[in-house]
Amino acid sequence: MGISMRSPPWLEANIEAKIEPEPNTGCWLWTGTLNGRGYGLIKFDGRNIYAHRYVFERLVGPIPPGLELDHLCKVHCCVNPTHLEPTTHRENCLRGVSFSAINARKTTCHNGHPLSGDNLVQSALRRGGRTCRICWNAYYREWLRRKRIQPRHDIKT
Repeated sequence: MGISMRSPPWLEANIEAKIEPEPNTGCWLWTGTLNGRGYGLIKFDGRNIYAHRYVFERLVGPIPPGLELDHLCKVHCCVNPTHLEPTTHRENCLRGVSFSAINARKTTCHNGHPLSGDNLVQSALRRGGRTCRICWNAYYREWLRRKRIQPRHDIKT
C-alpha cells in the first residue's frame, strides 16, 4: 500500500486533532471516522485508509510486505505505533479472540488429556480440528457398543 511521506501540512494537523491520548493505557484513541469494526479511517488521495497504518508509516516507517499491523493493546481505534506490531495474517488471527484462535491455544481436551504427540488426532470430521485420541477411542467404543458392532481396532491416525 505504502503511504506517501509527502502529506500536506493541513492533513497532518487534521490527523493530530483526531488523536486523543488515553492516560491509563497509553493508547492514542482515534476520534475521527471509524469503520464498522472500530478501526479509524482517514481520507487520503481520494480513498479511505486505516488511521493506524497511516500513523505507523509516518512515525516508524513502511510496513514490511506481506505483513499487517497487530494491535497489541487489542483496541482497534488505537493509533499509538508502540501498540502496533507487524505480523503475518495467521499470527495476527491466532492472537485474537475468535473460536479458532481460542481452540488453537488449547493444550488439553475437555477431559484434561494432552492435545499433543501421539494423543493428537487431526480430525477430518471437523475440517482441520484437533481431537484427543483417548476421548475419540472411548466415544467410538461406546458407539460400537450401542450399535452392537464388534470393534476391529482403536483409531491409529
